[in-house]
Amino acid sequence: MPSLVSNELSWERIRTLDLGLDMGFLNNELTRGFDWYERNTMDMLAPAVSMPATLGAAAPYRNNGTLRTRGWELSLGWNHVFNNDLLVYANVNIGDAKSVVTKRDNDARLINSTYEGKVYGDIWGFETDRLFTPEDFTGFDAKGNPTGYAAGVASQVGLQNTDFIYGVGDTKYKDLDGNGVIDGGKGTAEDHGDLKVIGNMMPRYQYSFRLGAAWKGFDIDMFFQGVGKRDVWSQSSMVFPTVRNADATLFANETDYWKGSFENGKWTTTTGYNTTYARLFSG
Repeated sequence: MPSLVSNELSWERIRTLDLGLDMGFLNNELTRGFDWYERNTMDMLAPAVSMPATLGAAAPYRNNGTLRTRGWELSLGWNHVFNNDLLVYANVNIGDAKSVVTKRDNDARLINSTYEGKVYGDIWGFETDRLFTPEDFTGFDAKGNPTGYAAGVASQVGLQNTDFIYGVGDTKYKDLDGNGVIDGGKGTAEDHGDLKVIGNMMPRYQYSFRLGAAWKGFDIDMFFQGVGKRDVWSQSSMVFPTVRNADATLFANETDYWKGSFENGKWTTTTGYNTTYARLFSG
């Protein structure tokens, strides 16, 4: 069966405002340019509000969103011709932009979806506090698993599963909402528990520079570019040890992990609690 199609579907519309200033000095040997812009993408295509399950099909796309991007760009340039006809030039550019959803008809407002007010590319997660120590628990069973949390320590039981139990040497998260339990609330923009925006996947502060020279038919031109800031949620075994059970190899950058043992009802550690990584999960 074909998907549902809204009878109000139309084209997206884009409006752009750009304010710029270009200046030249020393007979344009030294130049400077600056632009500030705002781009609004209106009537964006997105799923409509949720429909009853009895409909038997997903909600159709319709024009129900607006995305605003604001950014700036700065460029500096220099060129000079020497008496021996040697031309030397250089140019530097840097710019930044951020996109925000300014309108979206989304009744769920889940943080893993697109909702009104969301910064495009945001990454939600728990904020790391430190590693758990024996003092964070009231006691341990025969296998070294905690039997309870000490007073003032937020419980992370809700993040566990049948194969993994948080204990000594594991990552301890911050109780941002102060309710004594680490969780993600309802997972919505209004109720996200202890989750917070911990990064953004979009590239920021993109830059480039160009250097070159020309003389009597010979020339050289070099161009470089890069990104000043970008956050990536990576699950690669090359940046996080044993992220999958099938990964048995440790790389050189992954050896600083917590090590300890449980004997005679007590936990001891050979590395302390300031390691880069928590204890390795061997389940």
